[in-house]
Amino acid sequence: MTECKIVVLYVIFYWTVKYSDAVFHRSPSLGCEHYLDDYEILKQFPFPVLINPETIHTNESIATMYPTERVVNSLTLVEPNGVVPESIFCLKELKYLIIKNMVFSDGIVPDSLADLQILQRLEIINTTITKMTNQLTVLKHLYWLILVNCSLPQLPNLSNLSNVWHIELDRNHLSKLDGLDGDILSLSLSNNLFSEIPTVKIPAYVEELTMNNNPLRNIIKLDSFINLERVDLHNTTLTSIPPTINKLQKLERLDLSYNDLFYLPFNILELNKLNTLFVNNNSFSDQEIETIKTYFNMSHPNITLCI
Repeated sequence: MTECKIVVLYVIFYWTVKYSDAVFHRSPSLGCEHYLDDYEILKQFPFPVLINPETIHTNESIATMYPTERVVNSLTLVEPNGVVPESIFCLKELKYLIIKNMVFSDGIVPDSLADLQILQRLEIINTTITKMTNQLTVLKHLYWLILVNCSLPQLPNLSNLSNVWHIELDRNHLSKLDGLDGDILSLSLSNNLFSEIPTVKIPAYVEELTMNNNPLRNIIKLDSFINLERVDLHNTTLTSIPPTINKLQKLERLDLSYNDLFYLPFNILELNKLNTLFVNNNSFSDQEIETIKTYFNMSHPNITLCI
């Protein structure tokens, strides 16, 4: 009878632990089971983290916790040259994660990023990344992705990130992007190595495109982004603008400055909503400059024209 009780107790204990790990999605490889709650995780960081501060400063690490629970839903880490603690991936209720001016061990964003299953916003800024884990694409709830000044050479296929609507990847070493299948509203890729505009599954959703400081060869794909309102293509080595630009009937602001343009297609005058145009520092002749001014003064008398 005693042996039966021992067996029953063992079974209860086994399933209690197993169920507990399932509910809290604990990762044994990270040692998450050693922490009683999220507060315990924050305490072991090698730098201070302010919890629910009344005043927020940009140079401090901050955690936001639910008032009635010891659960972190938002975390901002700012520790110049500090190493990102891998235990952050034990924060299973985390929705917003911002990392600035830090480093990942070996420069690799680890596979344990996948443990943040309800993450909605990911920002990594001024942090060198030699490799981004393929597990980035399992973050089904992610809607805001910012990886700026990270020296990223490439990213995994993003096709599973169907809820992302804001992508900002400025100041990296990217030359292509695969799997842009979501309802993307804003796409910012400045200061990279793109030679053409990336293929987006539904370009009609995009309202803002920023690709300045890229070695673009052509922008033929631009005319499929029919709902664009703002476009920045300055300093992209462009020598011509396709006449199909008149398809962008919602375009309000266009920056083509610091390129090698020597003429503008006449169809650009058909952009009735255009109110700001930068075409300064190109290769226009004096005569072409006067022609551009004359025609825009007639068709768009209230436009802000920089030439």
